[in-house]
Amino acid sequence: MLIDGEVYRSCTVAVGDVGGGDKIVTIEGLGSPGRLSRLQATFMKHTAFGCGYCTPRIIVTATALLNENPRPTTEEIVSAMDANLRRCASYPNIIEAIKDAASPSEKREG
Repeated sequence: MLIDGEVYRSCTVAVGDVGGGDKIVTIEGLGSPGRLSRLQATFMKHTAFGCGYCTPRIIVTATALLNENPRPTTEEIVSAMDANLRRCASYPNIIEAIKDAASPSEKREG
């Protein structure tokens, strides 16, 4: 999840630690019902999925990366995803999906 644009593991954040003014975005908050975010759509296009545990965090982390750096290099993508990649995921597809979603003018929260 993103809290004020920073990536956190939702299982490690206590509800009491989140302030009333904090902006919280989870995978469910990206896009809208019936309309995927650009990043979610590129993950579909590139079949860039792992399991149900790591895919949401990978997409949320990629959202934070693209908000901070809209045109990351492959090396920057790999570095940003380092804590997320697991053996069940399709690494080349994930990297290609993130590169495909990169756009210098698009903000990706929500």
